[in-house]
Amino acid sequence: MHFLYLHTSLKSCGPTSQLLSILSSHPESSKIYIFFLRKKNNQNKIISKSNIKIITSYYQLFKILINFPSKLIIHSSGFLPDILLSVLHKIFFIKVVPVTTLRNIPWQDYPLIFGLKGYLFSFLHILFINQFNIICCSRSVYEVYKKLWFRSKKLFFVDNACVNKIYPINKENNKFPKETLKLISLSQLIPRKNILLLINVLDSLDYNFELDIYGDGILSKDILELCKDKRKINYKGHKDVNEINLYNYDAIISFSSSEGLPNSVIELIVNGKYAILSKIPSHIHLQSLCKNVIILESYNQNSIANIFDYVKNNPPNINEYKKARNYFSPKRMFKEYYELYASFN
Repeated sequence: MHFLYLHTSLKSCGPTSQLLSILSSHPESSKIYIFFLRKKNNQNKIISKSNIKIITSYYQLFKILINFPSKLIIHSSGFLPDILLSVLHKIFFIKVVPVTTLRNIPWQDYPLIFGLKGYLFSFLHILFINQFNIICCSRSVYEVYKKLWFRSKKLFFVDNACVNKIYPINKENNKFPKETLKLISLSQLIPRKNILLLINVLDSLDYNFELDIYGDGILSKDILELCKDKRKINYKGHKDVNEINLYNYDAIISFSSSEGLPNSVIELIVNGKYAILSKIPSHIHLQSLCKNVIILESYNQNSIANIFDYVKNNPPNINEYKKARNYFSPKRMFKEYYELYASFN
C-alpha cells in the first residue's frame, strides 16, 4: 500500500506523537509521503526510513498526485489538513482514498476557542470530513459522533496508544502513605481544558499537595499571572513529555470539559500513576480500561479531599497498570489502523 500523510506541523503534541508512531510502524514495503502545512526546522524528528519522503511544496505535492500510477491512501488529521484533503479528493477523485482521524468533538471544542464562529467552523469541518473514511481516536468520540443525523456512514475508531517513554517500575517511589501529594497537569492551555478552574478550585483546598502545570496555548499568560502568588501551584511552561520525570508525580489531574482520548493521561496510567479526571465520556472510557483512573463526581472540596486521601494512602493497582500498558501499546494501535487501511484500499 502507498500512503500520503497530511499534518499541520511537527509541533510537540499528542497528534504529532501518534503520527510519528504510525510512521515508524509501517513496513518497509509501504511507500510513504508526508506533507506539512506549516514548515518548521524540526522536521528531522521524522523517522529516518528509506521509504518515507517529505514533500516540501504544494507544487511537488500536486506533481506527485498527477504522476502517481495507482491509488494513494491520503490520511489527514485536523481542520486545515482535512480541508486540503477535501480539495485533493475532489481534484484527484479516482486516485485518492481519503482517511481522517477525528481527535476531538468539534462542536464542543471550537466554540470555546472562536466563540459563535466556532459553531460554523465545526459544521464546516464535519461537512468536509463526511466524504472521508473517518477514524475516531477513541470509542467515546465514535459513540458521540455516530449520533449525528448527518454523519458519515464510513465511521470507525482506534483508541490512541502510549507512544512515548515507558518507565520500569520504581519501587523506591512507591512508598505509601505519601507525605505530600504531587500532581501534574499536562495539556494545551485552551478554554476546554479548564485549567483556570483547576487552579482556583485547588488553591482554595486545605490540603498538603503540589501541582505542576505543563503546557502552552492561548491561556498561557493568564495562567502564568494567576500562578505567581500560588504557593502550591507552579506553572512550568511547555516541555515535551519525554523531558519530564514522571516518577516525581503521584497522579495526573484534569478538569477538561471535552476530550478525544488524552495522550497525557495515557502516558501516566501506563507508567503506574493515578489519573484524577472530570466526568466526561473519554475519561469514563479510560476508567473502563484501567481502574487507576478516578472520576470526579463534583468539584466539591470534600469530594476532592477524599480522593486525594485515597491516592495519598493507597498504591495504584499493579494489575490494572499492567493491563493499561498492554492495551495502550503502539503495536495494537498500528495493527488496527493497518487493518482499516487494507479495508479502504
